[in-house]
Amino acid sequence: MTTTTAVEITSDLIQRLQKVRALTDSSVPGEAAAAAAKLQEILLKYNLDMEDIEEDSPSVGDRYVKEDLELGATSGNMINWRRILLSGIARSLMCAAFGYQGTPTMVIVGQKHNIEIVRHFYDYLSYEISRLADVTWERARDRTREHGRSWKSSFYNGAVDVVVQRLEEKYQQVSQQDSQTRALALRSEKDLDDAVGNLIGRVRKNTVRQRYSKAGYSRGARAGKKFNLDRPVGDDGRKNRLRNS
Repeated sequence: MTTTTAVEITSDLIQRLQKVRALTDSSVPGEAAAAAAKLQEILLKYNLDMEDIEEDSPSVGDRYVKEDLELGATSGNMINWRRILLSGIARSLMCAAFGYQGTPTMVIVGQKHNIEIVRHFYDYLSYEISRLADVTWERARDRTREHGRSWKSSFYNGAVDVVVQRLEEKYQQVSQQDSQTRALALRSEKDLDDAVGNLIGRVRKNTVRQRYSKAGYSRGARAGKKFNLDRPVGDDGRKNRLRNS
């Protein structure tokens, strides 16, 4: 259990958390991701861990695990932007993600409930970015001489750059609310670094970025600004659809 600050875990708070937790199993696209992110936000706000509201809590040494995630793509260009997206989502949710060289698989290190949130957000955002790239290209193809593959590759990169930046800004906003949340965030970052060292060892950063189309990148960046990443599920657990406008 977190000990940075004394928080009274009332029955109302537990019920609120349990309502939001239940929504993470939603089959509605985007809704599960929104609920999972809101759950993480409330936990950080009240300086709690999942083990504070669940039975059979793991010991401190068992809190960090590593799990594989298939990116859902096989070609180089489709893998690259997905790797960057997953890494950015993981960082914003107190996890770390690393790629296996030459494979469409990444490993995520973090606490299990945070990894669950990362998976929800990755599934939702990767699907939406890919879908919007196809839709936007169909509208633009008759007005450009650029090749669709390079245009969409640039769209992916533009959208991912903006989404990752926005997620990082939101994490900083939540984690820097006051001295208590800052202390918790620093402790969590240190614990995560230790877990990465123990579970993976030394890692090497090697990010490949290619930008073929200025127009495609610009349209992707514009789309990235419109994704609703404001955790649109109320503290009382009521449903609000995650949407992009």
